[in-house]
Amino acid sequence: MVARTGELGWRLPLIGLLVVGVALAAFAAGVAAQRTFAQPNGTTIYACKGERSGTLRVVEQGESCLRGEVPLSWNSVGPAGPPGVDLTPSVTGFVNADGTIGVGRGFTAQALGSGVYQLNFPAGTWSDTYNIVATPTGINGFLMVIVENWFLDGSGVAQVILNTDTPFTFIATQLPPAP
Repeated sequence: MVARTGELGWRLPLIGLLVVGVALAAFAAGVAAQRTFAQPNGTTIYACKGERSGTLRVVEQGESCLRGEVPLSWNSVGPAGPPGVDLTPSVTGFVNADGTIGVGRGFTAQALGSGVYQLNFPAGTWSDTYNIVATPTGINGFLMVIVENWFLDGSGVAQVILNTDTPFTFIATQLPPAP
């Protein structure tokens, strides 16, 4: 079989134009996104919203909206909100199956028996009651966390009870004072 000359000749320039067109479109989209979203703090953003379609079109300050569009503007920085509940301090950690600490600080850990671990928090850790959430690693099964003692010096003792010896992660968080 003999190939005809010029059979692909018209296709190669068309593919090249297509690649260049896609690259230019991607570049233009990136420039438009940066212009739209990279607003410095405190800058007002102006837009026009289509009344029927709901589409939003960012415009320059003073630019008129088209027929069927409503002008909108907003600031990229709003007023400060009310302060949230302070849940600090919190202690997080990873305890190995043998009771040694894998990751974390601000506590000690000890294996008391098969699947029973004790977490000790030093004086000054807590100023009010705390809560602990523990997650066993690699098992689905029984898990219980018991906050045994909380002392006025801010120390505390908790037990994590699992149905097997397994590593676990935990987060202990001070609860907000009761109203």
